[in-house]
Amino acid sequence: MKLEARIEDSATARGVVSAARSVVARYPQSAAAAEVLAQAELQAKNYAEASAAADKVLAIEPKSPKALVYKGRAELELAKKSPQSANWSAIRGWFSKANHLDPSAPQPLMYYYDTFVDQG
Repeated sequence: MKLEARIEDSATARGVVSAARSVVARYPQSAAAAEVLAQAELQAKNYAEASAAADKVLAIEPKSPKALVYKGRAELELAKKSPQSANWSAIRGWFSKANHLDPSAPQPLMYYYDTFVDQG
């Protein structure tokens, strides 16, 4: 499960987000478009928007390992702002579901274990 290419600078990330939002607006039932948007929002550090985009993918394609990882990553980043009040079990659940759908992918397990470090 290759997840993404890395966007290194914030100006490029904002441009990709803008383009992805336009595509999703034109094709609201496209899981692929929403998936690209979730990835772009994550890389632009728009975590609430990334979570919402992942929700769109999951509404269309509930068994999307990528969307589950994007959702977990977005929620993980949001949780870092207030670790004591975060729902760590729910965050881990996104990665666990992705792992069950694609057991050979390393990303879900990597992020799953990262949650323990980030929780403190």
